[in-house]
Amino acid sequence: MHRFTARYVDALAFAAELHQDQRRKHADVPYVSHLLAVSALVWEDGGDEVEATAALLHDAIEDQSDKVDVATIGRRFGADVAGIVMACTDALGLHDAPKPPWVHRKAEHLRHLADAPLPALRVTAADKLHNVRSLLDDRRTGTRDVWLRFNGRLHGTVWYYRQMAEILDDRLPPTVSRLPVLLADAVAQLEAYAAEDLASTPDTSWAAPEGWPPPALLRASA
Repeated sequence: MHRFTARYVDALAFAAELHQDQRRKHADVPYVSHLLAVSALVWEDGGDEVEATAALLHDAIEDQSDKVDVATIGRRFGADVAGIVMACTDALGLHDAPKPPWVHRKAEHLRHLADAPLPALRVTAADKLHNVRSLLDDRRTGTRDVWLRFNGRLHGTVWYYRQMAEILDDRLPPTVSRLPVLLADAVAQLEAYAAEDLASTPDTSWAAPEGWPPPALLRASA
């Protein structure tokens, strides 16, 4: 039976404070709801306290780099947690330097996952699964305009999650995690909505993000 210690409780409070003013893209919902959901998915998938703690903090450096850095996370929660958080970070959100273009940033993160340790892959899978499920919920009750909330628009978003699902399926066997299978199913539903939305209008210029298409070494599926 998995048990958690004061470290996990501390991470809960720290994450809530760190992301206090942040909201989800799809609604005026506190961002901490996503962190709690990802951590819950990690626990339910058989993850341990290190992974569940990292799940609470997985966006800390990427989204709140003006408030926290990897050294602080390492000192407070341990090098094992900090290592997972760094592996889940697709770009340091340094407030004094612009991030690379979205497409190139995501492509680099996908390349990085090829060598990421299994604990980081479990947290990543939980993160992406919750994101895709949230997007699906929005699309079921909304219109194609939901894609405009995302830097990847339609093409980039579907491409990214399809590539992510395939990498995680390759790296995380079913004996270790069921999350890749759940993610693949969710991405297939997302692709169906994407095809429907693209077919609904002759003008699809709205569907491509800046910097599209992605680097040639990664194939697009939308």
